[in-house]
Amino acid sequence: MIQPTTSATMTENHAEAKRPERSRRRWMVWLLPLVLIVVLGYSLQSSGLVSFGTGDSQTKFIGPVQTEKVRKGLLRVTVNDDGNVESAANVDLKCQVQGGSQILWIIPQGTEVKEGDLLVRLNSSTIEEQITSQKILYERAVADQVLAETELAVAQIAVKEYEDGTVVKEMQTADANIVIAKENLKSSENLLRHNERMFRKGYVNRLQLETNQFAVERNKLELDAMTTARQVLVEYTKPKMLKELISKQEAAQAKVLAMKASADLEKSKLDRLNEQLAKCTIKAPQAGLVIYANDRGRSRSEASLVEEGATVREMQSLIQLPDLNYMQVNTLIHETKIDKIRPGLPATIRIRGTELLGIVKSVNNQPEPGNWFSSDVKEYAAKVTIESPRKASSLKPGMTAEVEILVKEIPDALQVPLLGVVQEGDEDVCYLWKKESGYERRPVKVGLANTSFVEIKEGVSKDDDIILNPRACVAEAKQRAEQAALKMQKDRRSRGKEGKSFDKQAAGGEQMAAKKKSTSTVAASEEDSTPRKEVPSVGGGGDSGSGHEPTTSPGQSKPKSGAKPTLSTSASEK
Repeated sequence: MIQPTTSATMTENHAEAKRPERSRRRWMVWLLPLVLIVVLGYSLQSSGLVSFGTGDSQTKFIGPVQTEKVRKGLLRVTVNDDGNVESAANVDLKCQVQGGSQILWIIPQGTEVKEGDLLVRLNSSTIEEQITSQKILYERAVADQVLAETELAVAQIAVKEYEDGTVVKEMQTADANIVIAKENLKSSENLLRHNERMFRKGYVNRLQLETNQFAVERNKLELDAMTTARQVLVEYTKPKMLKELISKQEAAQAKVLAMKASADLEKSKLDRLNEQLAKCTIKAPQAGLVIYANDRGRSRSEASLVEEGATVREMQSLIQLPDLNYMQVNTLIHETKIDKIRPGLPATIRIRGTELLGIVKSVNNQPEPGNWFSSDVKEYAAKVTIESPRKASSLKPGMTAEVEILVKEIPDALQVPLLGVVQEGDEDVCYLWKKESGYERRPVKVGLANTSFVEIKEGVSKDDDIILNPRACVAEAKQRAEQAALKMQKDRRSRGKEGKSFDKQAAGGEQMAAKKKSTSTVAASEEDSTPRKEVPSVGGGGDSGSGHEPTTSPGQSKPKSGAKPTLSTSASEK
């Protein structure tokens, strides 16, 4: 009896039909790398580069060994960097207009100019309007000064007029009045004496006598009044009037000084505006080559470019006129090398295949400001002057130069290649090739170094065989490097967890932070407990740093061209 086929039955049959196909694909995915590893391993074994036989060499070496003997000789410690050629005697022309201005016209870059040639014309319309307004203010100040000087002259005349004229006249009048009063008194007294005699004889009556007596008293009073008036004039009126007139004179003099200062101030403002107007036209102070003072290290949005129509700020450099007879190289020294560089060190400068001699002129003590791409990189600017004027005269500003600064020459230095020294923790270590034992780990004390060799002060001797790639071929060196990298990762992870926990607790989420911390701790412990498949490393040799070597398959290792003879790690050679 034929059973009816349902959709569920068809789905189950389809799934059962796909299971063998999925199994085959899974086996193919795992089988293909194994086949490749076997084939590559066989080819390496047949070529003698790696031996996969049994023996103790499997636990010591994991790749081809490259060695080089420790040598003794001259070690030139140099610092190499790139730089740009520039003039050592630049004439920097800047915008000196207060508040900045706008470039209306500028001479094309690269033009050779003579002294007095027009280079830049800046916008001066605003300054011209200010000059017109300032002229009006200055003329008003001059008019006020003239009026004040007139008032001062009048005050001075008034003082002299009073001292030499008015007060003298008043004194004469007072003296005349006194004299007249005395004469009147004397006449009245004589008349009174005569009338008294006549009264006794009966010729004058009593009324006439009393009238003469009253006249005498009146003249006495007038004499006293005239005397008092003269005394008041001398002691009070004259000093008071002199003081008043002198104060007016001093006030007029102070006003003159104030008006003069105001006029001078307006005049200085007018002069400054005229100077600003003159600075809107920039001319060449000497002959040279026109170079725009654009900052090549910044983008257009960060720096004000020098071009027609651009708005420039006050004291911004616009044009440089270099003296091509005195050239130098501006280079940047990394912060790890700056302590070796000092003024006076000799240098070799290579520009387009030509070598020139140079001397370090100056080294900045502050790093250059970094840009957005290299904000964490600290570099210090150094100036290296070129000591070959004839050859330097053919150079152009902006050319790229290679600078090699000679820091020190060590005549009999015990030295090894940089690849032969690795850093393990706080120790610098060399791995020596030993025919009997295979290798020997030897801590060393390093000195100065250049780009290829490093000085060894303690730890090795001349003619010792140094393994150049210990982390690629020595299992112990590779294991130590992996342990250091793993420790670094754990430390970074623990610091990250502590930082996150601190931030969350500071935000008020103590309970939630504690819960997440416990969860992450469990996940980390599970991750550490998970077995990991180690892949032997046969990459490049170690260097003086402590970086983590990349891990690759043994079949991918290739001996370096031009290296020392490769030593096989097979048991037969051991």
